[in-house]
Amino acid sequence: MLTAAREGIHLRSLARNTPLSEYNRIAYQAFDGFTRDVVAAIAATLSHAARMGTLDPETLGLSRPSTTWTYMVAEDPFGSPEQRFGNLILNALRPTKPKGTRTP
Repeated sequence: MLTAAREGIHLRSLARNTPLSEYNRIAYQAFDGFTRDVVAAIAATLSHAARMGTLDPETLGLSRPSTTWTYMVAEDPFGSPEQRFGNLILNALRPTKPKGTRTP
């Protein structure tokens, strides 16, 4: 819906409407409808779970994810234990500024 609105939004200027405000209005209406649908789906699932007496996804007819993807930028994002210890020492040795002072 938003893709179609984005592609044709320039036509709104012919009707003397501000394209940005028109796009924001369309996007807000779409998001508002989406949130109502999500809330209704959650309420239906929870009421079904209450009737069934369980929260087990498979019993409720919900499927679990088939795969889980994990993206790591670095092998050890926090550094090795040695690097963390070195950073701890460096931070402890740095002079601290008195509160209320600003750097130029």
